[in-house]
Amino acid sequence: MIGKTKRGFGVLACGLALLVSASSVRAESLNPLTAVPGEAWASLTIRNLGDLDNKLIALGQRLNAPMPGSPLEMLKAQLQLTGLNTDGGAAIVMMPFVGAPDPQNSMAILIPCADYAAMTANMALEPAVDGVSRCMLMGTEESYIAQMGGYAVLGPKAAGVQSLLATKGKPTIGSTWTKHQLTRFAQDDATLHLNLKAIVASPMVQGMLPMLAASGSFNPADLNDLDSIAVSVRLGQEGLNVGFYSGSIEGSPSAKLLQTLKPTTDSLLTGLPGGNYLLAFGMRGSQQSFSKGAESYKAMLANPMLAMAIQADPAKMQEVAGL
Repeated sequence: MIGKTKRGFGVLACGLALLVSASSVRAESLNPLTAVPGEAWASLTIRNLGDLDNKLIALGQRLNAPMPGSPLEMLKAQLQLTGLNTDGGAAIVMMPFVGAPDPQNSMAILIPCADYAAMTANMALEPAVDGVSRCMLMGTEESYIAQMGGYAVLGPKAAGVQSLLATKGKPTIGSTWTKHQLTRFAQDDATLHLNLKAIVASPMVQGMLPMLAASGSFNPADLNDLDSIAVSVRLGQEGLNVGFYSGSIEGSPSAKLLQTLKPTTDSLLTGLPGGNYLLAFGMRGSQQSFSKGAESYKAMLANPMLAMAIQADPAKMQEVAGL
C-alpha cells in the first residue's frame, strides 16, 4: 500500500517474549498507540495480546499442527509473570539516542498491566529511584521497571525507562498518524514503525550521511523526503497478510511522485521477467515515477560492494534496473 503524504540484548530477548505473554486477568482494553511517544524513533507494537493468542491457536489447528496450549499461558508460566492484561496491546519502543549511541539506554518495553504489584512480585523489586525500580527478570536478568498508567515499562537500563516516562503528556503516535495508518493498525496484529523524519534529523545520523554518500549506494538526500515507513502483519482465515506503508513529507519530490501512482487490483505477474529471481515488486504509475525510480536503482546497483556482497553479476543487475 502507498500511504498518503503528510507533514547487546539479553533483556531484549526476554522483552520480545514478554510481548506475547499474558495472564488470565481481564482488564480494560489498552491501545498501545496512546502510550508510544510520537517522538520515538521506532516501535514494534502488538495490537491486542489476547486476540493474537487466539489467532495463533486457530492457525495451528488449520495447519493440522495444534498447539499443546495457549502460547500466552505457556510463556506466562516460563517467565513466572502474573498481573498482565490480555485485552491490551504491547510495544517495544526505541527512543532517540542521547549521547553515546547505546540502544540499551534508549529501549523500553510497554507491557499492559492489570495488577502491577502482582506482576513485580517475583522480580525482587528494589525501592524506586526517580520512579524507576531495579528488578531481576526471571531471577537472572538485571532490568528496570516503572508503572505508567495501565502499562509497566521495562528496560535493560534505567535511562531507557526514564526516557519513556518523560514523554508522559506529550503527543503519541496515535495522535500523529494519518487516518490510513490508524485504520491499518486497527486491522493488523503487529506493526513495525520507523519514524524516519526524526531519525534523519538527528545530529548523529546527519554526521553519517556524508559517509553514506561516499559509498555510492544511494543518494542520502532522498532520506530527507521520507516521513515514515511501517511494515505490518495480520493473521487471517486466508493466511498471513503483510502490508507496507510509506509516507513522504508533504510537498517533497518523493511525495509528488507517490501521488502519480495508481493502485490496482489487477495481477502484475504477466509483467515479471522470466527465469529465476529472488524478489519482484510491481506498481502502476507514471513514466516520471518509473524514470526516477530507475535512476535510483541504477545508482544503487552500480555499487561494486553491493554486487560483491550478494555475489551478483553487475551487468545483470543493470539489466534488471532497466526493466
